[in-house]
Amino acid sequence: ELSYALFDPNNQIMKSVEFAKPTEMLIAQAEKAEYMLDRYDAVVALIERDFSEKEGFLIERFQTEKFHGIKAVILQYMLPQLNENSEKLAKMAINDPAAEVRLAVLESTLRIPSELEPNYRSLLNDSSYQVIEKALGMLSFYLPQNVGEYLELTKDERGNRAHNVRIEWLRVAYVNSKEEKYLDELVDYTSNSFEFLTRVNAARALQQLNVFNEAALANL
Repeated sequence: ELSYALFDPNNQIMKSVEFAKPTEMLIAQAEKAEYMLDRYDAVVALIERDFSEKEGFLIERFQTEKFHGIKAVILQYMLPQLNENSEKLAKMAINDPAAEVRLAVLESTLRIPSELEPNYRSLLNDSSYQVIEKALGMLSFYLPQNVGEYLELTKDERGNRAHNVRIEWLRVAYVNSKEEKYLDELVDYTSNSFEFLTRVNAARALQQLNVFNEAALANL
């Protein structure tokens, strides 16, 4: 009995192909295909279809799959469903060993339920500076009543060579307090005292704030 069929396994030939497959065959391909790209193609195709126990199947694939790109695609579909399954998956993904998956949780989140706040808050202590930066911005946006706690937890973190966490910290702090000292420090990061990645990052934060003063103009 044929479980699934592949044309050009691992997508090694540049091509355009129409290959209609039954849902059962795509499920088998997603579960059993040797190459990541073939499993990825099957999962993407299945997300576009309605079939029995779809969400349960995707959660099972998330738990079994090793490649972060496939996990991210599942998160992009599942988290906006805003149901019990999406919350279950978010909890799992926040504890995933791959930073790319933890970042994908944040990029796929449309709201942070109060019962999941501790899970998302844990990302403020993540090993990835990108995850910390994104988590700080999202938590502060969705749960502004806790912004003081989030800023306190991250006040000593600089981040990567672009000072990404500190710049996001200053942006959030200024949005929520309008204290000039935060704006002044942010503007200082646009000066030639810092290398270009930091300066670009700070300029982008000023753009998001829609704030521009004489000092920033001189620095730029």
